[in-house]
Amino acid sequence: QPESNYREEIFRGVTSSAVVVMFLFHPYILRYNFSMFACRDDDGTHSYLLRDTSIECWESEHKSWTLGLALPGLILWGVGIPFAAIYSVYRSRHVLQSPSTRARFGFLYKDFKPHFYFWEVMILLRKFLLISLSVLLFQID
Repeated sequence: QPESNYREEIFRGVTSSAVVVMFLFHPYILRYNFSMFACRDDDGTHSYLLRDTSIECWESEHKSWTLGLALPGLILWGVGIPFAAIYSVYRSRHVLQSPSTRARFGFLYKDFKPHFYFWEVMILLRKFLLISLSVLLFQID
C-alpha cells in the first residue's frame, strides 16, 4: 500500500509539472513554429524567411522544415495541447475539488469559478489566434 501511494504521488507531481511547463512554454513554441511561415518578398519574385534571410521560402530546405516540423508543431501545440487539457479537465469535472485532481490539473482551473473550469484553455486558444494573426498580418504588411 505505501509503495502504491508513493507511485501515485510521483505520478501526480510529474503530471502537474508537465502541465505547468507545457502551458508556460506554449506561446513561445507557437511563436517559433509560426515564424517558419513568416516570409518577406524581396524583389517581387522571391521571398525569404524573416528568421534567416538566406533561406528562400517554399524551396526545398524551407518546405522540409515547415511541413516536417513547424506545421506538425502547430497542430500538436496549437490545437492538441489545449484540447488534451480541456478533455482531461472535462473528464474530471465532477471531482475538480478532490486532492488528486487538484494536484494534477488544478493549475488549469484553480483561479476560476467551478463552472468555468475550461477558461484557461480559452486563454490558450486566444493566444494561438493572436500569435497566428500577428505573423499573418506582418506578412501582409
